[in-house]
Amino acid sequence: MQRGLEQLDKNASKAALSSPKITSLVGIGEAAYLLGASIRTLRLGEAEGPLLPRRTAGGHRR
Repeated sequence: MQRGLEQLDKNASKAALSSPKITSLVGIGEAAYLLGASIRTLRLGEAEGPLLPRRTAGGHRR
């Protein structure tokens, strides 16, 4: 699964360089789509530390 996190890091870097400034938060499904990763990979990234999603008052990741 480490390979998935490494690829996610590369995709996130590319997205940050090619995207306009982010002005709103997105859900995990949309984030996975934009980064070219699975939802499971994003959740694993959160559990292992490299990803720090914000949470709404209701506890949803954004």
